[in-house]
Amino acid sequence: MKKKIIASIVIFLVIYLTTVLFKVPIGNLGYLNLSDTLILLLLTHNSPAYAALIASASTALADVTLGFGQYALYTFMLRAVEGYVIATAHKKNWKYAIVCIILGILIILGYVATDYLLYGNMETVLLSLKLNGLQVIISVIIAIVAEKYLTDIKDRYLK
Repeated sequence: MKKKIIASIVIFLVIYLTTVLFKVPIGNLGYLNLSDTLILLLLTHNSPAYAALIASASTALADVTLGFGQYALYTFMLRAVEGYVIATAHKKNWKYAIVCIILGILIILGYVATDYLLYGNMETVLLSLKLNGLQVIISVIIAIVAEKYLTDIKDRYLK
């Protein structure tokens, strides 16, 4: 149990710090980052509840830290679903690549809806679709490719 708690804390810190330190600002719409990649890769072996909490809290905290608090609640909700689903998918042996693609689409649509709620114009929504789409596509591709190499490591150290 201690091992899982320590691993969860480390994963939280890795997601948070990577999101905060390695970002590309995109004006009022926030920043591009690789948090999706980390959530999809690092949270498969956690319980769905832990995965939801780690994914949502680490990324929402990053939004607040970086001055985009208007996104924090939406990020919290979207990433909670992402973390919960990726951990559940692992436990039920669902096809990893398909789950990643579906979650990617969900994240894109979630942030498009968020930007519509926050800014209320189609120009912003289309820009959000383009930028968030790019971020998610890159993140999902990296996660799918890297997952094959990390499975052995995760199985060895997180069981």
